[in-house]
Amino acid sequence: MNAGEFFYSVRSKLFGEFRNSSIHLESTRCGRCTHILPDETLSYCPRCGVPFSTVPPTNSFETLAERSHQLLLAKYRRRLLATTTFVFMAFWGIVASISSLQTESQLQAMKTVRPIEVFFIEDPAYPSISKHAQLKSLADGIQAFEDHFGIQIDDVRIHHNKLPQNIRDRIPNFWASSERSSLSYWEYNVYPNIESKWESLASGSLPIIYTNIPIMNDLGKKTRLETAHLNSKGLISGLGHPNLTIVSTYRLLREEEVLIGSNLNDPDLRNEKLARYMGEYVLAHELGHAFLALSDYVEDSQAPLIASMRGPASIGNQKINYGNCLMHTDHGGGYEAWEELSQRHLGDHVQTPCSEYSQVLSGFKLRSQAIEALKRGDRSKAENLYKELLNVYNPPSRTWLRGQWEKESLLFMSVFKRWWNGIFMVESTL
Repeated sequence: MNAGEFFYSVRSKLFGEFRNSSIHLESTRCGRCTHILPDETLSYCPRCGVPFSTVPPTNSFETLAERSHQLLLAKYRRRLLATTTFVFMAFWGIVASISSLQTESQLQAMKTVRPIEVFFIEDPAYPSISKHAQLKSLADGIQAFEDHFGIQIDDVRIHHNKLPQNIRDRIPNFWASSERSSLSYWEYNVYPNIESKWESLASGSLPIIYTNIPIMNDLGKKTRLETAHLNSKGLISGLGHPNLTIVSTYRLLREEEVLIGSNLNDPDLRNEKLARYMGEYVLAHELGHAFLALSDYVEDSQAPLIASMRGPASIGNQKINYGNCLMHTDHGGGYEAWEELSQRHLGDHVQTPCSEYSQVLSGFKLRSQAIEALKRGDRSKAENLYKELLNVYNPPSRTWLRGQWEKESLLFMSVFKRWWNGIFMVESTL
C-alpha cells in the first residue's frame, strides 16, 4: 500500500467514526434496548421487536430498566413524602386534640367570680375581736363589695386555725417567722414564693388570711406612693393580692376609739361597728385589689399633686365623695374616708360609682357574658365578646388582670383557631 492509499483509508476510517458518533448522538433510539433506529417510520424495534405504541422511542441513552428504576424511586419518594406528611399531621392532630381537651377542661373549671376561702388564724399574743364580729365582718365585706362593684360573690368557704395550701406547701415556717409583721417580708419573701399561673387565677379560689397580727410598713420611701394613706405609725390593715389576701384587725383594735368611737358600752353595737369597719373599709377594699386589680387612689390635701403620684379618683374642686369610691382614701390614715363610708347604708348599691372603676367593671361584665355564651354553645358570640372585652379594658399601665384576660382569650377561640394554635403555638395552651 502506497502513501496515498494509506492516507485515504485513514481518512475514511476517521470520517466513518465521526459519522457513526454523530448518528450515535443524534439518532432516535429504541426505548427498551436503545438500538439506533435506521428508519423513524418503523412501528417496532428491529432488534427487540417492542412495539413503539407500548414503549415509545427516545433520544436519551436511558434504557427502559433505568427509566423504570427512576420511576420506582420517584414512586418511593412520593410515598415517603405522603407517609411523612400523614405522620406529621397525625402527630400535630393528636397534640391539638390534647390541647383542645385541656382547653375544654379549663373552660369548664373557669368561674365567673372566683370563690373565696377565708382562713381565720390568730396569735394569742395580740388582742382579737369576737368570733361573731369576725363572721359578721366577712358578710359585711362581701355585701359592700357587691354594693360598690355590682359583683356578687356566692361561694365562700371558711377554715379555722389553718393556713392556705399555697402557704403550707411553699413557706412551711411562715407562722413561726418573726418577720411576718413587716411589709418587706410579704413583698420579698411571701408573694414571690406563692406566685400562681394565670389558670389558677381564672378557676381557683382566692385565699384570705383573717388574722390579728400586726403588719407594718418598714420599706420607707420605696413604697411611699402605695402607702400614702397609712397613718403615722405605718400600720397596714390589709394586703390585696390575687394569690393571697390578708386582713388584719390589729390596727383597728389599736385605734378603736378613733375609728369607731369611744364609750361603746353596748357590746352588740361595738361588734357591729367593728364588723362594718373590717368588712367594708378593709376586706371589700382589698377584694378590689385582688379581684379587679384596682389601685389605691390617694388624695393628698397637704401638698400639690405631683406627676408620679396617684391622683384623686374624682376630678374637680368639689369635695370627694368617699362613700362612692371604695378604693379612694385620704392622706395620712384614711379617717375621713372611713367616716364617710360608714354613713352609707350597707346593702344599697352605689348609684354613681367611681369613674376609675368603669373600664374594669365593663370588662368583667363582658367576661361573664362570654362565659355564659360559651356554656350555651355559642362559641362565636363568646369569642366576639372577649375581643370586645380586650378593647374595653386597656388600662394605661399594664395590670396582672390584663395579662390574665389576654391569655384567657385563647380559650375562647373557634375550634379551627384553637386547632391552628394547638399546632403552631403549643406553648400557649399546654
